[in-house]
Amino acid sequence: MLLRLFSHTFSKINFQMKHRVPYIILSSAALLWCLLLMLPPVVASLEQPRLVVTPVLYRFFSPICHQHEASSFHLAGFKFAVCQRCFAIYWGFLSGLLLLGPIRSRVRGFAGALLWLIAASPMLLDVLLDTAGLHGCTPVTRAVTGSFFGFSAAWMLAPSFEEAISHLLYGKNTNEGIHHESQA
Repeated sequence: MLLRLFSHTFSKINFQMKHRVPYIILSSAALLWCLLLMLPPVVASLEQPRLVVTPVLYRFFSPICHQHEASSFHLAGFKFAVCQRCFAIYWGFLSGLLLLGPIRSRVRGFAGALLWLIAASPMLLDVLLDTAGLHGCTPVTRAVTGSFFGFSAAWMLAPSFEEAISHLLYGKNTNEGIHHESQA
């Protein structure tokens, strides 16, 4: 009887850990990525006046962002690796992971497409109004719209990322039955 109780308790702990490890890996990777975005200005301030490593760091991040000086946050006089909106998207994603934790559901089909449209709409509206000359993008609008999109993306993408990590770690879908799946 005691052996059965321990067996049940340990299997329950093992089951819970199998669900937490992918979340911890994903959250840690997102945090590392967000910190890496701030690395170029830190390195630049340390290697001044002769920048050797910093241009390599900016080049590494250039495929994912335009990196315009005027639309980037700065630290110690040097821009971050990505623009304000991209920076806000990544930090919004991390915030979504940390704040929502396991409270997410996988959304597919029409409902999923609609949610992506809703998440991207403020950002698209900000860019379109700026392009039309009706409203100028500011650091605040870039940060707010990017954060909203990133936060929303965490809610929609995290279950799939965690499932992929679980599959890599355990060879099967350990999240099966945990997340509510709505099909449109």
